[in-house]
Formats: sequence, structure tokens, C-alpha cells
Amino acid sequence: MKQKGFTLIEAITVTFLVVTLMGISLANFAGIRRSANLESDANLLLIEVRKAQAEALSPQRDSGKYSGLTDLDKLCAIGVEVDGEVIQPKYRSVTDGFECNNTVPSENWGPSFTLEHSSVVGPYSIFFNTPFATLSKDDLPFDTDGSGALEDFKIVMTSQQDMSLTRSLVIQPSGIISIR
Repeated sequence: MKQKGFTLIEAITVTFLVVTLMGISLANFAGIRRSANLESDANLLLIEVRKAQAEALSPQRDSGKYSGLTDLDKLCAIGVEVDGEVIQPKYRSVTDGFECNNTVPSENWGPSFTLEHSSVVGPYSIFFNTPFATLSKDDLPFDTDGSGALEDFKIVMTSQQDMSLTRSLVIQPSGIISIR
């Protein structure tokens, strides 16, 4: 008489294979999740830098948005400061008659943001001069080798969960901003 069903060895083998495949897929899922968290933080930084660039380019700025700015002040530059996990929008202004430069102290505008899953070894200040959103080259080390050639500026973000995961926010001298 033939019996239908599985032997104990077959059942154990199939169970072992299923558990092994589940373990592998869970490990991959955790890596994908860490990578997505880092990508999310990189996009937050990208949005804030592009927002500052767009604000510097805008011909219609709402001066009420910049605390402490009066009608006698000239808006010089708009940017962000990144330090560790904190992104703070900033602006620079001078009283009319004075010249804008990178020694002008910056003031906060808007709320700060916290990177939840990554950090930046910093601090970095990225400012776009008004009215044409040109990069404030005094703040950025575009000419790192002293040759006079402009190079890309990179801010490297590292995942707090997996130090081998990094993303770079790249600002080209032409003003193009991307994540690599």
C-alpha cells in the first residue's frame, strides 16, 4: 500500500530552505531601507539648497520673511548652513552703501531641519549671491589645488546606521546641483 505525503527529511529540507531564503531577503531589505533613509536625507538637503538658490534668483522677494531686514538694508546672499545633522537657512545683508562680501555675518531665515538618518562632517556654508544666484565663491573651495580652475564642490553625507553608505551633494561652479 502506497502512502501519500512527505517524509520527515523532505519536510525539514523544505523548511530549512524557506528559512534560509527569508533570512537572506530580510538582510537585503534592511540594506535597502538604510539606503532609502540616506537618500531621503540627501533629498532634504538638496531641496533646501535649491530653495535658497531659487530665492536668491527670485526678483520678487518678500522682505518680511527675513527677520531684522529693514528698507535700508540690501540683501546680499541667501543660503544654507549645514553642521552635523542640522540644516539652517541663512541670509546676508548690509546697510545700503556698504559692500556685500563673505565677511558679512549671516542671519537665520526660516526653521532649521534635522537630518534623521545621516550626518555631515562640517560645517558648510553655501550662499547664492543676489540677484543672479551666483555662488559665493569666497565660501566654497572651488579652487582647491590653487590652479585657478573651478572644481565641483561636494558635501558628503554618511548614514548613521551604516558608515559605508554615503551620498554626495555636488554643486558645480555653474550652479547645477545634484546628488551622487
